[in-house]
Amino acid sequence: MSVLQPERFGKYLLLDRIATGGMAELYRGKITGDEGFEKLVAVKKILPHLVGEKGLIESFINEARLAAFLQHENIIRTYDFGKMGKNYFIAMEYLFGTNLRSVIGTLKEKKMLFDIEIILQIISCVCNGLSYAHTLKNFQGQPLNIIHRDISPPNIFISYEGEVKIIDFGIAKASSQNQATQFGMIKGKVGYMSPEQAEGSDLDIRSDIFAIGAILYEMVTGERLYQGDTMEVLSKARKVEFEPPENFVNKLPPVISKIINRALAKNLEERYQTCGEMLADVEKSIRELSLRPTMWGLARFMKDLFKKSIPLEEQAMRKAASMTIETDNREADNQEYDATVFIPCDSIPKPIIKKKISLFGALAAGKTSIARRFVEGVCPENYHFTLGATVCKKQINYEDRKVELDIWDFGGEDKVNKVSPNLMANMEGYIIVIDSTRFSTFNRAVSIQKRVEKILPDVPFLCIVNKADLSKKSEITQKALHGLTARGWALINASAKTGLGVNKAFMELIAKMLQKS
Repeated sequence: MSVLQPERFGKYLLLDRIATGGMAELYRGKITGDEGFEKLVAVKKILPHLVGEKGLIESFINEARLAAFLQHENIIRTYDFGKMGKNYFIAMEYLFGTNLRSVIGTLKEKKMLFDIEIILQIISCVCNGLSYAHTLKNFQGQPLNIIHRDISPPNIFISYEGEVKIIDFGIAKASSQNQATQFGMIKGKVGYMSPEQAEGSDLDIRSDIFAIGAILYEMVTGERLYQGDTMEVLSKARKVEFEPPENFVNKLPPVISKIINRALAKNLEERYQTCGEMLADVEKSIRELSLRPTMWGLARFMKDLFKKSIPLEEQAMRKAASMTIETDNREADNQEYDATVFIPCDSIPKPIIKKKISLFGALAAGKTSIARRFVEGVCPENYHFTLGATVCKKQINYEDRKVELDIWDFGGEDKVNKVSPNLMANMEGYIIVIDSTRFSTFNRAVSIQKRVEKILPDVPFLCIVNKADLSKKSEITQKALHGLTARGWALINASAKTGLGVNKAFMELIAKMLQKS
């Protein structure tokens, strides 16, 4: 880490440089405001000697344009993008932790392997974040068709609090971009490339899925997918030549081996077609192996693995955060600053979109826990019995628009039968919650939906099958769920306990509501 004197950069104070790459450098910074307001941020700047390179500037701007749309718990959040003089920059959330490459390296130094529970927690989050990116649409409802193209351990960040974030969409591609990758040009890290990427062929989202498989292989075996120098690795990547994971791991659970081999299939049609498919198999393996991976378990793992270095990092962070420089505010205000250029019509204020969502379901189906998981990011340890209706508020950014949500939690067995039709008429979307461990909640969900349909016939809804990744045995059959799908229900497996799928469910419903508006 390079230690610098704090430097004023427009509204940001750059504290120290924490990383340097081939195209950009990353600074720890902070933004200050009135009444002592301070917030740590990460500021990414193009390297000074590259500011005149047109192609790199366009790549940097494309990264920022994509970042404007990516608002997900498993993807790093971008706050700002602009130009200061000749310097383009991106301001992102500051994360206290390290990347997966560092985690793998530290384990190797200690001659340790990951616990399978930790592996599945990380892979679940990566699948969840990429599934969101792959299926994201713009505000007009058009698919963005985002492909990351560089999914690898350095681009998976794990905080010491157990958060998993995909970072660096610098070489990602979206259908909205005008420039196409030149045929035969290879971008990304060779050791995690799909065979089609190693050949320089056209890519789709299945290339990212292959990369997840390569990461899963490495975490399970402790060895990289391909061995050798760069040209040897490239040759093996084109042919998908690797040692079976069973050669490194005795008694590897067959369900894990099956996931690895399917994700790494050379034939595109034999590979997982979506990250959602892969996530479903990961969650199935969690049930079969009777595991309970959680964010808190991952946090304990990280804090134990890095227990010597965390205090030193905290000390450096506190020292950097305390830095100030004497500056004339007028001088800072007068710096040439072009604000956020990736949002169209930036000079025109956009009103906040306000929406109301309601949650229904049988008693103890998990409605309150799911609402809390989405709004606060936490799940209560003990069951909370909810009587009557309660309201949670949350503001999100959705495709460069602020959306303010009122989330109504109707507690009890079937409060919809006792709620005023006038109140229901104001709802713009609703979620029905089913507890997969109790078939009675399935019947209750159907009766609730029929009742709501009389009051809200045209309002979009979505069904969350809760506890799908926790229960050892589900009372609800796949045949029953397929019956709901055939009737037009949108089903998502989620868990309030682990958080898997909850954010995706709400974002899908919000997308439906905004498209209907």
